[in-house]
Amino acid sequence: MKFVSFLAENKKTTTKARRHEILLGIFFSCFRVPSWFRDRFFLFGSGLSWLSFFGRRSRERGAEIPLKGKQMNRLNVTLCVLVFLLFFSGCGGPMSYVHPTADLTYITTVAIVPFKNLTQERGAEGKVINVVAAEVLRRGVFDVVELGEVAKVLREEGFREEEGMISKTMAERAAKRLGVQAFIVGAVEEYGVSRAGGGTYPEVSLSLKLIDATSYKILWEATDSKKGGTVLDRLLGIGKKSPSDLSKELVEEMFDTLFGG
Repeated sequence: MKFVSFLAENKKTTTKARRHEILLGIFFSCFRVPSWFRDRFFLFGSGLSWLSFFGRRSRERGAEIPLKGKQMNRLNVTLCVLVFLLFFSGCGGPMSYVHPTADLTYITTVAIVPFKNLTQERGAEGKVINVVAAEVLRRGVFDVVELGEVAKVLREEGFREEEGMISKTMAERAAKRLGVQAFIVGAVEEYGVSRAGGGTYPEVSLSLKLIDATSYKILWEATDSKKGGTVLDRLLGIGKKSPSDLSKELVEEMFDTLFGG
């Protein structure tokens, strides 16, 4: 009953915090803030809110909360460290390279080469290539040749899907037939659900390249991996995402390094 009363007394504070989260969510969506930063920002803010709340409760109702003096100080320090670790765990973004003299304005249409699947998940390459195609089209920078047509032409040119790469001569011939100026090639390195500490969490790892169809020059390259849960998620089993959700976030962040966020 004390716990119920505890929640009821602080309903107003919780509602106010939720309103702030909604407004921040709208702001982050409008300005395309990276998802890893957005998630950890909310974790950081929630942690600080709870820390502030318990500190205030301990001062207002010291007799009901047995933690006093040095004990409370130690708890505050512990919570601060935990919040800091939760915020910065996994922070980062894609490793990327853009050719210093690359001028992408001549590229109007690209073909996505069937990805190489380095995982144990059958069909992972097909799931990820669909996400990549959708993201490129969503950006509105390049047109994308239908995936089935690309696979058909490449097979006729001697492409082997298990290799996931095309030679320079093959690229030149296929580009003329498909009417493209560049190819996107990639490899799915991780895709699925991993186990750790008795729990599970999704994990996706991907590498992508944009290759000029004539010169075979690498115009852009990016590699990234993402786990579908922060330290807190894996400890408490909350906020888990599917590999599909994760791949969408991953691909979006990777293309941000090429097109800008």
